[in-house]
Formats: sequence, structure tokens, C-alpha cells
Amino acid sequence: MRIGRRQPCPRGCRGHWCPRRSLRQSLKSPRGGDTQVYAPPPQHQKNTFHKPTHIRYKSNHHCPKIRNLKSMIEHIVLFKSKPNTSPETKQKIIHYARSMQTHIPEILYISSGENWSDRGDGYELALVSRFKDKATLDVYQKHPYHQTFVNEWVKPNIDKILAIDYFIE
Repeated sequence: MRIGRRQPCPRGCRGHWCPRRSLRQSLKSPRGGDTQVYAPPPQHQKNTFHKPTHIRYKSNHHCPKIRNLKSMIEHIVLFKSKPNTSPETKQKIIHYARSMQTHIPEILYISSGENWSDRGDGYELALVSRFKDKATLDVYQKHPYHQTFVNEWVKPNIDKILAIDYFIE
């Protein structure tokens, strides 16, 4: 812990909200007086560009890959798993599906998860992805990483698949 006056944020944050400034814990000095004790501030997050687009940007409006497109293709796939598929395997399928965005550059957005509703008609897993146009969707379908996902995870563990592709604006 440091003892002394409040140090300004090294990034030049003056007066507005700063993660470093807001996480400091100001305590009264054990010796009394004006001196305050501060917990060491956390470091600013660096190199956020290694994260997938859907994690870096909370909405499509701010995402540079999506912002300037007039129309896109949304690709939705629903999976009904085989009875002997374990919950751990389902989580691995979800994780592998999400990791496709880091390996396949044609994917603008991807999301996957497990259904918790009773209205799913037996479909337990879902994958939603967006593409620039039909050509990039075709490139995605033939990509080796997608083929590995289909052959190693989907075919052995999934009983039925429902896929829908449509244009969005």
C-alpha cells in the first residue's frame, strides 16, 4: 500500500470516470491527519483486440465489422443431442462453436448456448452467426475448422439439426 497524496491517472483521466480511480479504496491514515492510504490501483486493460468481436463490442452498432453493412445473413442452427451425450460434452460443443470466430475471419458475429426453456421442442443447443453475404457463408461452411467441428463434435453427439439462413437489414 502507498501512503501519500492521490496520484493522477497516468492516462490523463481528469475528473471523469476512470477504472483506476474508482477502484481505489480511500482509508483514513492510521497516523491521523490529511494523509490517506490507497490500495495499489489495478493496471489498465491492454491488448483487447485478441478478444472475439462479440466480447469486445456489446452491440452491433459499435462493431466496425458490422456497422457499415446494409444487409447481412444470419445463420441459426439448433441441435438436438443424442440421449447418451453428457453435459460436459455439450459445454465443449458450445465452447468450440464460440471459438470458431477466432479461427474463421468470415464470421462477423457468433453466439452459442444451451436452451433452458421448455419451448425448445427437444432442441438443446443453439448457434447464431452472422455473415457479410452468401459467399462468406459458403466459405465458412467449407472452412477446415468448421469441418472439424462438424465431424468431431456434431456428428458423434447430435441426433438432429435444424438450420435457418435469412437476410437481415
